Amino acid sequence: MTTVVMHNVVSVDGFIADTDDQVGPVFDWYGNGDVQLNEYAKAKELTGEDRDVGVAAGDVGGQAFALGLVDEVAMDVVPVVFGSGKRYVRKQP
Repeated sequence: MTTVVMHNVVSVDGFIADTDDQVGPVFDWYGNGDVQLNEYAKAKELTGEDRDVGVAAGDVGGQAFALGLVDEVAMDVVPVVFGSGKRYVRKQP
């Protein structure tokens, strides 16, 4: 069965980017792309039954999570404190 995993690197205080939506030097190797939610079904179809689908946290990941499309959540916590910024999962209106 295909598993959808939401993953991102997160600061110890729960942020994936600063208030300017910049990930900073610690995260330069990692980026988020724009993905349409209808691509989840296509991704699951293309991976078949024995592979996983990954989605980055943030706005898109938060939307997928709110819609119940995420099966697992994974975080790599780094020793950085942003204090404010873009959260791992954005609160949905």
